[in-house]
Amino acid sequence: MEIEKLNHPWYDAHNHLQDPRLEPFLTSVLRDCRQVGIQRMIVNGTRETDWVRVAKLAVDYPDMVIPAFGYHPWWSGEHHDGWEKSLRTWLTEFPMASVGEIGLDRWILESQQDL
Repeated sequence: MEIEKLNHPWYDAHNHLQDPRLEPFLTSVLRDCRQVGIQRMIVNGTRETDWVRVAKLAVDYPDMVIPAFGYHPWWSGEHHDGWEKSLRTWLTEFPMASVGEIGLDRWILESQQDL
């Protein structure tokens, strides 16, 4: 399949490349993104258990991946004591990182919990 190159620089502001189901396809996904002109992408962590994978992607693909560490309300019930300290550590280790995924869309109201 031929992929058409975009005319302007593009940035993917929200994805979940850290999802283990995408791992077998990661190389081809990143190749295709570069091929069409996507210059950078923000990979949004959704909970503590995937922050390590988000960080690894940022280290492995520093020219492409900007990490975002966050806690989506769907997963807030899984949080551990000290999660805020852990979040601060990740944000310090990756100064270009942002905070996200935080679930502001309130898509499923009944599943939200306060941290």
